[in-house]
Amino acid sequence: MSDRKNNEQLAIKTMKKLFVCITLAVLGACVVSAQQLPPLPVMLTVKAIQKTDDNESKSVLDNQDNIIRVNANTFEDVLQTLSKDRMIRYYPDAVYMEQIREMNPHIAGKNIFEAGVFVVPQTFESKSDPLYGMNYGAREQHIRPEAEGAEHLQKLLASCPNLAQWEERKKMLRKNILRQIQLDPLPQKNPLNPVYSKTRRYRDYTVTNVALETLPEYWIYGSLYQPVNAKGKTPALLSPHGHFGSNENFLTDRGRFRPDMQYRCAMLARIGVTVFSYEMFAYGGEASLQIPSREHHTPLALTMQLWNSIRITDFICSLETVDSSKIGITGASGGGTQTFLLAAVDPRITFSIPAVMVSAHFYGGCACESGLPIHQTHCGLNTNNVEIAAMMAPRPQLLISIGTDWSKNTPEVELPYLKKVYGLYGSANNVENVHIPNEEHNYGYTKREALYNFVTRICGIDDGKFKDAQGRYIEKDVTIEAPDNLLVFGNGRVVNGYYVLQPVKTRPLMPATGIRSADDLMNVLKQQQSLSSNQY
Repeated sequence: MSDRKNNEQLAIKTMKKLFVCITLAVLGACVVSAQQLPPLPVMLTVKAIQKTDDNESKSVLDNQDNIIRVNANTFEDVLQTLSKDRMIRYYPDAVYMEQIREMNPHIAGKNIFEAGVFVVPQTFESKSDPLYGMNYGAREQHIRPEAEGAEHLQKLLASCPNLAQWEERKKMLRKNILRQIQLDPLPQKNPLNPVYSKTRRYRDYTVTNVALETLPEYWIYGSLYQPVNAKGKTPALLSPHGHFGSNENFLTDRGRFRPDMQYRCAMLARIGVTVFSYEMFAYGGEASLQIPSREHHTPLALTMQLWNSIRITDFICSLETVDSSKIGITGASGGGTQTFLLAAVDPRITFSIPAVMVSAHFYGGCACESGLPIHQTHCGLNTNNVEIAAMMAPRPQLLISIGTDWSKNTPEVELPYLKKVYGLYGSANNVENVHIPNEEHNYGYTKREALYNFVTRICGIDDGKFKDAQGRYIEKDVTIEAPDNLLVFGNGRVVNGYYVLQPVKTRPLMPATGIRSADDLMNVLKQQQSLSSNQY
């Protein structure tokens, strides 16, 4: 009995010692945690609003408060969280950050958790100088009165009355575009590692689908159209597409799969020009293997589309069959925006044909065109798309315009301005305009005919065999391919106009290591920028 009692007493003493040790350990851990760990995130209410002309705040969505709750520790944490959730535009710059701070005076000098409501501007607009922003599901401010656009052009002309002043402003504008579009510094260029499909041969031209690794583990998809009987090196043309097209049969009637895209690429190849047709960022099809289509409506699309065009120019210039002194670009609508942006920042572009896009009063209705403040210069006089197009001077440029969209004023407003800028170089005749009053917003035959005439004349190509007795270009010998024929990887196919994940054994699969989200892509972009010393 005594032994049992002794054992019980020993057990009690042991448990007491253990309890004391555990208590001390817990208390010690708490002290260490308090010293080493940051405070837990606090739920903060965020109201997203926009500024109106009378400087009052209003909601961005149908006058209803767009309120969310976020976990955050700091002011910057809030911005980062909202950016990830696509609630505000990417990359808030210093001006944008300052505007947010001004809209939240109640947090000045305080812990943000005392704020209660944290106000985030998503879209700004003032009557004279719009600052463009974009939130997912909302449209940016991209239109202003026509008279105001025309007046802006006159102010721009007055600010640069001679060539020296214009060259200085052009240099500033190039730096500004790259900075505002988040390509400052330019990312370090990785090998493009092109992946080629089987080449198809048609009458006077071939087509090969190509995937290019424009950033590590991220691919852009396109099709390379090449002449069959070219003598010597050929001129080359980049061919981005726009947003227009039917909502039915998405990949049949939209993007680089559209018949008008195939007609213009194949016809130019038949004539003797190497052409690369490529897709917009996150615009469905194979792009959806890596980036969801919703990301096309975020400012990241504007960043990536310009970067992709720069890398595609690298690819085109690397082809042994191409004359790198004759590199052009053409696109309509959103493709027109890509056209004049690349021409503005990349001196390798020697001729340019933006169609149905250049306008003094309209900047594009998608975040891939005006989702970042590329028109804000921080120097007292903002820019616009016409001045950006003028940065092509004195290199040859053709504007194709119509009378039924925002390019309707080109002969009277935009072209005279461009002529005066080109005139500073003594090259006013190097900028031209083909205006078609009654045409629709597309890249139809009449517009393509203007393209063919301009390119063959600029590049010195004899196109006689490709015209009929009336001097019209003959497109009937072009083969319009099914969208499925234009894919690179075998992860999916096009069924009833839509891309579906059905493996195709005759094509290689996209590498499993490929980027799978916009956040991962942004991280890779920033990493490549950190490795680069190439500014502007």
